[in-house]
Amino acid sequence: RKSINLMLTLDNENKFSGKLYLSSNHYEALNRSDKYRSATNETDFLKDYKTGKPGLGIKNYKIENLDNLKENLIETMDVMIEDNIEEAGNLAYFTPLLFERTKENPFKLEERKFPVDFGFPTEENYRITIELPKGYTLDKAPKNEKIALPNNSASFTFMFAADEGKIMINSKISITKAFFTSDEYHLLKELFKNIVRKQAEQIVFKKG
Repeated sequence: RKSINLMLTLDNENKFSGKLYLSSNHYEALNRSDKYRSATNETDFLKDYKTGKPGLGIKNYKIENLDNLKENLIETMDVMIEDNIEEAGNLAYFTPLLFERTKENPFKLEERKFPVDFGFPTEENYRITIELPKGYTLDKAPKNEKIALPNNSASFTFMFAADEGKIMINSKISITKAFFTSDEYHLLKELFKNIVRKQAEQIVFKKG
């Protein structure tokens, strides 16, 4: 399980600043801790983390429970994020999941003769709260959506809310079993097709 919580403030120059909390357990925590230990130093570890995340700056990184896998591995950092908002006139556009969205469908074949084995069940939970500058109003936002496979073997939930100068997004991908038969392949493919589509939807603001 991996949980990412971003609490950000957007300024008038379209720069985000705030805190990022990353919590992981079991295999995900093991993977993260192995990466941290195998890096030459913390600077290289963070450089690797920032790969594929243009505009991300990190300060005051901390990691907890590195030697205690019975507890969640907790990473916290101050973040600065630039170059993730596009402007057109008085409108500002951005993709709310920033770097964490699923950009392409891993299931590309039309047909599959072999089963899909994820190795273990997984859950990816992404929460983001953004405080907007004064004068910014919401012009267009994604609608809430939930898609589930039979018996909830896999599901995707996307929730959006806005309240008094703040927006909140929660995106959750849950794979509750590791093994899917070839007959279930087309269901997985369609699920991830919808994940890619939904996570790519933009939020549009009007700048006052």
